[in-house]
Amino acid sequence: MIIKIYLIIVVLVAAVAILVFNSRGGREISQTPNQETKVSDEVVTAANPPGDSVTIPKVILSEPGFVMIHKAVGDDSGPIVMTGDLLPAGVSTNVVVKTGIVTKVGEGYFAMLHVDNGNGVFDNPGTDPPVYFGGQIVQEKFVIE
Repeated sequence: MIIKIYLIIVVLVAAVAILVFNSRGGREISQTPNQETKVSDEVVTAANPPGDSVTIPKVILSEPGFVMIHKAVGDDSGPIVMTGDLLPAGVSTNVVVKTGIVTKVGEGYFAMLHVDNGNGVFDNPGTDPPVYFGGQIVQEKFVIE
């Protein structure tokens, strides 16, 4: 009887541990919106000063990819205005993305993660797709201050 109670407790503890681990677990990446795989991709932004580049404090990629800067259109991401260099899988800090534009105080932008299709060059969002988590694109808004 004691062994049965012990086994039940072990199973319950294992089930709770699995639920806690999965609820904190990673991001998902999608080559197409219907084929998601768990990973730990993340982008962390901060306000940036006006200029011809932006700095993204932290990027985590499960596989090589890019940080693309999109102009904010209200609360949504708009067109790509800055293209980042290829980043390796893992954590990258203080990622500088040079621009072909000069940003101005008050403007909003989104840093969006894209997966490399394997050729090391950002071709377009169709062949180097955005990273998805829970059906949502992994992106974060920031402002120029």
